[in-house]
Amino acid sequence: MNKVFLIIFSLIIVLIFINPVSKITGFILGQAEVSVKESLLGKITGLDFKYSLSISEIQNITAEFTNIGSLTLTSKIEITIYYYNETKLDTIAYYYDSYVQLKPGMKRSYKVAFTPPYYGTYYIKVRVPYDTKVTELWGSFSVTFVFPPVPPIIIIVPPSEPGTATYKIIEVGIPRLTAEYQKNYDLNPGQSILIGINAKNTGEVSLLNLRFSTSTTSLIETEVNPKTLMILRPDTSSLFLLSVTIPKDTPLGVYPLNFEIICDKTIETGTISLNVTSVEISIRDEVYQTILNYDYLISELEKKISDAITEGVDVTIAERSFERAKLGLQIAKEYFDSGDYESARDRLDEIKKDFEDVVFQLANAQLKLYAAPAFSPFIIIIVAILIGIIFLVLLRRRRERRRPKLLREVSEET
Repeated sequence: MNKVFLIIFSLIIVLIFINPVSKITGFILGQAEVSVKESLLGKITGLDFKYSLSISEIQNITAEFTNIGSLTLTSKIEITIYYYNETKLDTIAYYYDSYVQLKPGMKRSYKVAFTPPYYGTYYIKVRVPYDTKVTELWGSFSVTFVFPPVPPIIIIVPPSEPGTATYKIIEVGIPRLTAEYQKNYDLNPGQSILIGINAKNTGEVSLLNLRFSTSTTSLIETEVNPKTLMILRPDTSSLFLLSVTIPKDTPLGVYPLNFEIICDKTIETGTISLNVTSVEISIRDEVYQTILNYDYLISELEKKISDAITEGVDVTIAERSFERAKLGLQIAKEYFDSGDYESARDRLDEIKKDFEDVVFQLANAQLKLYAAPAFSPFIIIIVAILIGIIFLVLLRRRRERRRPKLLREVSEET
């Protein structure tokens, strides 16, 4: 018995030396292992600024980036400010921090002071490239003639007349935000697609100041529209369009694209898997799938425009882009039916920008509507009257100076 025990014990010792336990294991021989996987991951954890200010104020912007992974990374914070110029965004200021190394858990803050030169709507893009990845986050603010009041937490009721908004005080309930989207895409190098992400307010209270953040490899180009959304009421949804471009020199592989929809009360996260493959689909199938996708977008955007009109939002600019997209899609279908797939694909590429413009213009028009109290027509009328009175007084004084001295004396005597 002792011999058998010694033989078994010796075999165990030998096996341990052959297969040493270097990790936490479920069994002594290492059949089940648990280890911590090293990760390179950073996140924009803060973006602080005033949502509205007067033309005489300075906008102080603070961005914060945090290393939430397990590896040391090198990052640089970039802040770009855009001015909304009627139908497009004009770059008006660009700031950037120096490259810094951040160990796991470390944060980096970057502050800038910006003086708005015009009244209107501005957009902020925070972009942080770090090692082989990049993350982005957007924000927006309004600049008005006069100092705007601090808005309370509100629910906004559809106005009775276009261009006006009425307010009711405070909502109480559970906030909840969900995102519906396709989670996997097979793409070829050189291909560009438009991904729709439907953000739904499934909670009991309105969600304010929605912002969209993306994080993926620096090899892939992304752009989101709308950049921000002012409000999403309960039981309503909004469509974010994520444009993804795979450069021709992108190595084959699977690339995760992480996103966050951030608002004042909650946050929704998601991941889209981009499989860059050499297996090419036929041009006919590619065009057919794009047409199906764009048909869905036409249907969804038609509903969004109708809802915006009900709210009193000015959809004039958005409708122009929508009609161009609708017409362009019809022409692409005609090319497809005739077998001219190259022309159909070219046409679809052209209207991609129109789809992005529709959702951007709808969100921007909504932002203008709910900033309307600060742009009060009454205040503008009062200012115009005051300017008119001052002008008439100055004009009268000027005429008095030009009158002959004798006439002035006669006028004074009478």
